[in-house]
Amino acid sequence: MNLLLIYPHEIENGCARINGDRARWVLETFRPKIGDKLVCGVLNGQIGEALISYTAAEEIVAHVSLTRDPHPRLPAEIIVGLSRPQTMKKVLHFAASVGIETVRLVRCEGSEKSYLDSHLLRDDDMAAELDLGLCQGVETVRPNVIIHQTFAGCVQGFLSGSLATAAVKWVGDTSPAAGDVSPILRSLGEADSTEPSPFPHVPPPFAIAVGPEKGFSGQELATLVDCGGFKRITLGARQLRVEFALAALVGRCL
Repeated sequence: MNLLLIYPHEIENGCARINGDRARWVLETFRPKIGDKLVCGVLNGQIGEALISYTAAEEIVAHVSLTRDPHPRLPAEIIVGLSRPQTMKKVLHFAASVGIETVRLVRCEGSEKSYLDSHLLRDDDMAAELDLGLCQGVETVRPNVIIHQTFAGCVQGFLSGSLATAAVKWVGDTSPAAGDVSPILRSLGEADSTEPSPFPHVPPPFAIAVGPEKGFSGQELATLVDCGGFKRITLGARQLRVEFALAALVGRCL
């Protein structure tokens, strides 16, 4: 992990105190000693350094100096078909680490009904996975995560959101000859700004849809293309895992 994430209730008068399971996790992950400095950030707040002043089996105390704002979240929205919990964990880690603004998890025809009952979709468990992604990406702001029990509700939610008119909208397909990506790549180039930015590499708004392990159904693909304005593209002839396909698509947008 690359960041010590501190929760607002753990910090007072510039001093952070971490107890219990959190302290044990920090000790096992960072192995800090008194006098060490760790990159830290306050959830939904600034990023800086934590100077370790005390450690015990279940307690860590550090003096915190916050010096910069977090990077702005990417103007991006991803739609992901519900898959196995281990896959969904990786999706959440990835989305948080790269700064995705909104994640929509949707039950598709190819999703098992039991996935909606996964512990992962509970608020506390989901927050814990997102925070692991923040620690990886040196970020402090979680993505907005919305869970949809129906595909129609997901598309409707997307169309009513702020990124519905994004210039770049892809629905990934790993089957051969699903589409040509070159027109979209050109639209990305045309949207590039020549103005300097304090946070380089911020792309124009984009939206990406990736199906569950079994893929989107024909009707779901048609809905995304005809109603959502997505363009179906291929990532090649090889079948990719959900999280790998998502990372490849986001990488192209970045």
